[in-house]
Amino acid sequence: MTAKKEMDMVYIMGSYRDPYHHTSGTDSIFINKLEQPTDCQVLRDIFSSFGNILSCKVVYDENGLNGYGVVRFQTPADAKRAIDNMNDLLMNDCIAYIGSFKSHDEREEDLRARDNEFTNVYIKNFGEDIDDERLNYLFCKYGQVLSVKVITDRSGKSKGFGFVNFKKHEDARKAIQGMNGKIVNGRAIYVGRAQTKTERQGELKSEFEPMNNQDKMTRYQGTNLYVKNLDNEIDDERLWQEFSPFGAITSAKVMMDHGNSRGFGFVCFTSPEDATMAVSQMNGRIVVRKPWYVAFAQHKKERQAYLANMFMQRMGGVCAVPYPAMYLTAQSINDCCSPAYSARPQITHMGTSAGIRPPWARVPPPPSPHHPNVLFPGAMFLCFYFTSSPLIFSSVIICSHSTVASCGCAALQC
Repeated sequence: MTAKKEMDMVYIMGSYRDPYHHTSGTDSIFINKLEQPTDCQVLRDIFSSFGNILSCKVVYDENGLNGYGVVRFQTPADAKRAIDNMNDLLMNDCIAYIGSFKSHDEREEDLRARDNEFTNVYIKNFGEDIDDERLNYLFCKYGQVLSVKVITDRSGKSKGFGFVNFKKHEDARKAIQGMNGKIVNGRAIYVGRAQTKTERQGELKSEFEPMNNQDKMTRYQGTNLYVKNLDNEIDDERLWQEFSPFGAITSAKVMMDHGNSRGFGFVCFTSPEDATMAVSQMNGRIVVRKPWYVAFAQHKKERQAYLANMFMQRMGGVCAVPYPAMYLTAQSINDCCSPAYSARPQITHMGTSAGIRPPWARVPPPPSPHHPNVLFPGAMFLCFYFTSSPLIFSSVIICSHSTVASCGCAALQC
């Protein structure tokens, strides 16, 4: 009887929700230098022995080569134990760095601390005539220099950027203030605090606090530029060099496809004024062998709205449509006396009232028995999709007879 009671026992556990525990970051670890095929399941298998894992995330770059991961444990003690025992873990023949996760505020505080103690200065956009000796001559007047290095390629040719390391932080700051934007042999050089690759990546993307689309549109309004017609040899560094004379840049990225340039990229400035100047000076300029097209970048929704508005303006004299969808009858299409684009009385509306989606929105009604050629086989049709607002297009496409027969759109023969 006692055994039966034990079998019938029901265990009830309460849900523990601690907002600070969720957002403090002390219960999470950061794993850098991940390579394919490491995924969330691999990380769970590796770190589950240190405690209960609440969540796991793995993110790779656009080429799928370099990545990082975040593992959140149930308690900070589990996270600390994982860091102490697993740091410098060998994963896929690569040493992975494992450390504490830092919140956005903590990372910003670290950056401010580095700003108050850095001594290494980054210089770029100078000509091939600048070597180590010349670079040292330009910067030694600001204080004692410990080292100077102009970065070169395998042939010894300067890549147009280098580093100067001062003994004192104050001297490095004076060098930036005195040399940034200065013309050296006909070129405006950029001088700033030298950053590690990790720092640059951290500033370019808020790694653990992704913004929604509206936030991105607001944040980068008037500062993000779209650059196309790039030569294949243009990379991120060269793109940065070409635009740096116009102001401070937060990011410069050439879009790639399996390691090959797609011929376009983006440059984001810190201020709209600098971005405007860059557009006016760089649009049409020939770089390497091609003239560049430079304009303000538009969000996908903005481009769609602009194209829809332009199309509506061009079609304004053709027909104003008060309903979400329409079909032209065979009579209106075949009428030899009708104009090229039928007027409103020749349109058969399939909806009941404006704003109400007809029941055949995805599957169009069959052709009328009296007009078997409502849709001509093999013909091309211009299809319109409408939103709940009667006069706003959500998309415009060209489709064939077979597509029209299954999409439920309004068709005009073209």
